[in-house]
Amino acid sequence: MYADLPPFGCTPQAEGVELQPFSRKTSVFLGISLITDDQACSAQVRFLASTDVESRSAHFSLQRLGREELLFLLKEVSCAGERDRQLWKVYSKKAHQMVASCSVEELCDIVRALCRVHYHRWSLLNAVKRRMRSREIQSLSPRRFTQLLSDLRRLNFVDGPMLQDVLKHWQFEEKIQELDAFDLCLLLIAFARCSMREEERVSTISQALRQKSSDLTASTAAGSLYAMALLDYQDDTAFFLAAKALPRCLGHASQQELVNIAFALVVLDLPAAELFSFVLERLALQADTLEPVAVHALRIVAHAVKFPEALRPAMRNSLEVPEIKGRSVKALQEVLGKTQHMAIQCATTSSKLQRAIERYFKELQVQHLPEQAVGPYVPDFILPKKIAVEVDGFTHFYAFSQRLTAKSELKRRIFNALGWGARLSHPLSGGELAALQMVADESPGEVGLLGRADRDGWGGTYHSDPKDPLGRLLHFQEKIREGLEALVPLVAFHDSECLKPVEHESSSIKVCVG
Repeated sequence: MYADLPPFGCTPQAEGVELQPFSRKTSVFLGISLITDDQACSAQVRFLASTDVESRSAHFSLQRLGREELLFLLKEVSCAGERDRQLWKVYSKKAHQMVASCSVEELCDIVRALCRVHYHRWSLLNAVKRRMRSREIQSLSPRRFTQLLSDLRRLNFVDGPMLQDVLKHWQFEEKIQELDAFDLCLLLIAFARCSMREEERVSTISQALRQKSSDLTASTAAGSLYAMALLDYQDDTAFFLAAKALPRCLGHASQQELVNIAFALVVLDLPAAELFSFVLERLALQADTLEPVAVHALRIVAHAVKFPEALRPAMRNSLEVPEIKGRSVKALQEVLGKTQHMAIQCATTSSKLQRAIERYFKELQVQHLPEQAVGPYVPDFILPKKIAVEVDGFTHFYAFSQRLTAKSELKRRIFNALGWGARLSHPLSGGELAALQMVADESPGEVGLLGRADRDGWGGTYHSDPKDPLGRLLHFQEKIREGLEALVPLVAFHDSECLKPVEHESSSIKVCVG
């Protein structure tokens, strides 16, 4: 079908007319834009990425593209929605070769293209990250900078240390006043998704956002409030968003933004029950079109309303007004009634740390069931006498702290409101978690990890130095064992019936919060 396409630099010759050769960029553009049929477009894209020797000899190949042509191709193909992973493997490999010669603006374009098709190539992203963690990034405009952070976040490639570095090299403190409301919202979301509760910088962003309140839209106001909720941070700006900004633009909020507002209000401690009821009423009108993720969030919201102990004082008190509570409950009943058929599929995973703790349970002869639904959540283990055990890794805590994230704290409050007690949690660093998982995996036949370490002669040496990572690790193992042994009197085998799956209104639905 494409055998008669001209190579680079050639044009079809019309009788009696001499045409100028096409440039490489124009040839690439014609190769894509003149084909409107999706199947034909996909075939042409495959042709562009062809590595066949005969194709290269007769036509242009990807390897002959310069930097400008490649960037143009990445933009056009990503905008066309082509998601073939083999094609993007070829494109990203070529882009990786050009990272050193690209400007930081061109690197932003590469990341943007990858984000559009949700393609992760870690070697390419690592090369981009090395360039971004330098003074070169100072040349980026505020919009370019915040969009880069947003794209990297969507690719799950930005964490707390990287966020701190790029903010320092971009000179965040000097440029904060150059950011508009949309940019500030993206920055808040970046902090929230990295679990970076750095109060000084978050406060600076919040104050700048308050100064630009006249520029707030439904999207930026909802996104900012949701980010503050995830950071468990509220100040005058959060009160302003809930009391003034959102009520005046609520009619323009999208469905997902409405869900985010409802979730944020049950997390924060704001007297905003009236706004909460209006949001739920609007969602009830759209219940038939809700996505599974939104339904899951609203089931969590419904449990918080049903069990007010899960709410914080200001929100709980404002919901005590009969009229407001009646509207909220009615709207939630409509949403849950129309979506009760929707099963939220959740791929529950068992970490090596969880498997190690399960071996402790077996050694101590404690009856347990892994990953059974309790309300809208799936705890790692449930024990007799309504004891839920959650094994929280570092992702459940804010970066560089031992403070639970807002989502984990809400989960704890809902568990307590449902009458489920006990919780095992500890913020391990990435290195400590990896070490513990390695130890747990090396000897699956050994139940006592601490016993294994002592047997090998490690315990006496490393327990004496609490600052040593392995010492902290072994100390944590000991605390796990002590904590589990303390549970034995509560769930003694002779004192409880055989454990059965929990009968609960949501027990047929396996859900989790990520």
